[in-house]
Amino acid sequence: MQKAQKDPALFAPLYTRHFKPIFLFIFRRISEEERAGDLTALVFSKALYNLHTYNYRGLPFSAWLYRIALNEIQAHYRQTKKERVVSFSSEALSMLSQDIREEEATQLQEEREQALLLTLEDLSEEEMVYIELRFFEGRSFREIADIQQVTENNAKVKTYRIIERLRKILIRK
Repeated sequence: MQKAQKDPALFAPLYTRHFKPIFLFIFRRISEEERAGDLTALVFSKALYNLHTYNYRGLPFSAWLYRIALNEIQAHYRQTKKERVVSFSSEALSMLSQDIREEEATQLQEEREQALLLTLEDLSEEEMVYIELRFFEGRSFREIADIQQVTENNAKVKTYRIIERLRKILIRK
């Protein structure tokens, strides 16, 4: 990283190392391969252009890239006025559903998951990012904290508050 800051020609190994994870991160949120590729290229061009401003503060370089990627995804949705896309596996939805479910609830798993899908639409963009990172991508609270530029404890608190909010909404439905 420090070498690349002094000589931008040395940015290539950073690009090679982080391209695929950043592309997949964007693709899961855009669901258009060509557009995801364009946004990934934009992320890396902005990173290269602003490399001189990067300061190591205990967070990995990848967290900085993910933050740029999130900003570009949000800009994409603002510009296109499209509905946000959330891609996840049925296992991830099941895991989130189990974290939210009340012990007394006797609904079938499938009914709970359908209700949860509808409830996810009530979340703000920021709240959805926490849910996506934790449950749909399986990221640790440390990684979430790095990406969201908050403390690890704050990432946990925010995530569990969102889960509690989802739980309350589901109880009312």
